[in-house]
Amino acid sequence: MLFDSLYGYDRENKLVPAIASALPTISADGRRLVVPIRRGVRFHNGRLLTARDVVMSLELFKNERVASSRRGLYRDVLRAVALDDSTVRYELARPVPDPVQATWHHILPWHVVGALDPATVGSWPINRQPLSSGEFRL
Repeated sequence: MLFDSLYGYDRENKLVPAIASALPTISADGRRLVVPIRRGVRFHNGRLLTARDVVMSLELFKNERVASSRRGLYRDVLRAVALDDSTVRYELARPVPDPVQATWHHILPWHVVGALDPATVGSWPINRQPLSSGEFRL
């Protein structure tokens, strides 16, 4: 994969951690997920991937200025909060059947995309020269 996400699937189609270090802890009411982030993961430019990258990537995907057909996938996700450098809490509007799927998204290097205009995402340089943490590099 070029861009990592928190979770993936193994050969038996079971959910497994990718950037996350473990499966999430889900609150009793089903409205909060706490996700531990694997320490030491780096983007291909050497910068550490942190909870802030996870949180800000979600915010970007939810941003109405971004022309994306995926925004509706996050309608039940109120917010994500970085509790520290390696922990993210997702807050949902209501319990959903598959909270992990509801919070699935790629993780972008916020130190690069944070300064770019969300309205011009289609022409961002990172689209032509991707910078990711995935196993493949272009």
